[in-house]
Formats: sequence, structure tokens, C-alpha cells
Amino acid sequence: MTSHLWLNQPMATPSPSEIAAYLRSKGWARDGLRGSWAVFKKGDDAIEVPQVDAARDYSRMVGMLLQDLEQAEARAATLIARDIRAATVDTIRLSLQGSSMRDGRIPVEAGMHAYEGARNLFLAAACSTIDPRSVHPKRKPDRAIRVLDTARFGQTEVGSFVMTIETPVAPALQPSLLPAEFDRDPPLERQTSLLLAQALSATTQAIQESAATGNIAPFRDRANLGVSANLCDALVELLTGSGAEQLEASVSFATHRPVDAQPGRTILRADVSQTLTEASRVLRSQASFPDYTLEGFVVRLGSDAPGEGGTITITAEVEGRLRQVSVAVDGSDYEQAIEAHAEQSFVSLTGELVVEAGRFRLLRAHDFRARSVD
Repeated sequence: MTSHLWLNQPMATPSPSEIAAYLRSKGWARDGLRGSWAVFKKGDDAIEVPQVDAARDYSRMVGMLLQDLEQAEARAATLIARDIRAATVDTIRLSLQGSSMRDGRIPVEAGMHAYEGARNLFLAAACSTIDPRSVHPKRKPDRAIRVLDTARFGQTEVGSFVMTIETPVAPALQPSLLPAEFDRDPPLERQTSLLLAQALSATTQAIQESAATGNIAPFRDRANLGVSANLCDALVELLTGSGAEQLEASVSFATHRPVDAQPGRTILRADVSQTLTEASRVLRSQASFPDYTLEGFVVRLGSDAPGEGGTITITAEVEGRLRQVSVAVDGSDYEQAIEAHAEQSFVSLTGELVVEAGRFRLLRAHDFRARSVD
């Protein structure tokens, strides 16, 4: 019997700030306080919003508020509650479609790959927002990790298996006279959502162009749009790891910080996975990493004049695999390398890590350090 993961949880009661953001986006204006209630007005209509979410009957009072809004908007309270939540968060929606998940359920092993792929997709976008490049090293920027930490997986949706990633976004507190497209200083969370939407569209274009030309350039040239080996790997895991036949992705934005236009959906079929895998491999084979700290052991020494320097070879873990990396060093560092090799000490250097003809080199190495292994 196949094990399945079934996720269907009641929607959390929205907070007072989420309700207020939603009401403002719908044209309601705050009209003062009455005790622990905020009064909002729209034309001749007025509603009261509870302000103490720790109160014992807060959920019941919000339920009554939703009933009032249901009548005012002539649509279901459940849809209004969903949109209230969306007022303060950017939402990434990833719909995995296939015969094994049509009822909204997914095998446990496939679900693990799906969530890991979704996590890595978001992280790849955060890294590209900070430093647009074709390959991001295994050690990610602290700022990207902090953005990842703010994000939350939301409710799944029945139909196909739909995952949502919600990212809280700060409101635009001082509305500008300029249109929303001139939001010149959006928070990093919003920048990440925008770039992910852009990167998904750019990836589909790169797939089509690479298929037509047999060239990696369409992927490499779109690094500034968020296309990276990491993003390709995440998409492959979402598709093949989950067993999906198709991925449909979309991004919507918090209404309390509007954008000029909502991007369209991106649809990727499972048969593009081979192209994405090959693109990732080639991009990684051509990658360079500035300010890379190499850590490992000296396994080879080579010099005709040790006092003037030479070339050393270090065995180190690079992107999850042991590699041999050659490094040209000056006389002082070469002397330390001889000693570290004799004592089997752990060494580290910083420089630009490049791959040339399948071989790893660390260029412009500096800050040589050695320490004994306990």
C-alpha cells in the first residue's frame, strides 16, 4: 500500500493588522477607535474590527466580521478570509499536476522532494536578488537565509497538489505620488518575490532558445533575471522528485504594497527536466566564485624555486564533493604549505575559485592559514 501525506488544516484567524490592510485595499478608511474596536467606513457603511487578538472570543468576533463582509461583497466568507491573509504576504503558488496527485494527496517520499524543491526554488531567488550569478555556492549569503526564515508554507489546495509559500512584506507606509512601478526601495522579501516571478518566465524562454540553438548562452545570459543552476536544480526536484507530469507556478503580491502588474503563470512539463539538468551541469562546469574560502589539506607541492613560491594542490570539499584545487602562492605561503603538508595541518585560503578544462583553480589566493587537526 502506498503511503500518502494529507495536509488540510483550518485557516488561521487573521490578525487585526491583516484585516486592516485588506480593508484599506478595498477602499475602507479607518474612522477612529471605540474601546477595543477599530471603526472602518466606506461610504455610508461602517464595520468594527476587534483589536485584541489575544481575547478569548477573538475568533468568534472575526467570524461575525467575515459574515458582514460576505454580505457587503456578495461572496463567500472563506474567499474573503483567504484574501485577507493575502493582503500582507507575497504568495508563491506551486501546483504539481499528475495522475498520482489529482485528489490533492501525494506520496510521502514524493512530498518530501516537492517541499525541498520549493524551498530551494525560493532560496535560489533570494540568492539571485542579492548577487545575480549563474551558480550560487553551497554556502548561501546570510541575508538570503534570513529571507528564507521569514517565509512560511501555507495551506495546500485541493485539486492537484498545490503548495504555497507566503512571505510577509512590509507595507508602503508613505504612499508616493508616483505609480506602484516606481516603488524604488522595496524590502528584500518583495524583491525576491518579483525576481522569482521573472526568473520562472526567463527559464521557460531559455529552455526554448537552448533547444533551438544547442547552446548554454540563453541560460547563462539570463543570470541577471534570476536564472541559475540552483534554480534549474530546484525545478528538476519539483518535477521529477515529486513524480509530477507538470508544474504550474504563479506569484501574487501583498495588496498593501501594490505592484504595477501581476505576472502570468509559468507552466513547465516534466519533459524539460533533462534540459534543466544539463543546463545546471554546464553552468556549474563554467562557474567562478569570487571571495571563495577554500579549506582542506595540502596533498601536493611543486616549485623550482621554493623561496619565490610555487603551486600547491589542496584536497577540499567544493560544492558537496571532494576536489583537488591547484593554487599558486608566493614564497611565504609556500613555506607555510610545506610545513602544513609535513604536519598534515588543515589549511585555508581565499581567492577566486574557477573551473578551467574541468580542473579547479584558486586565483589571487591570499590569507593563507594553517591549524593542526585535533
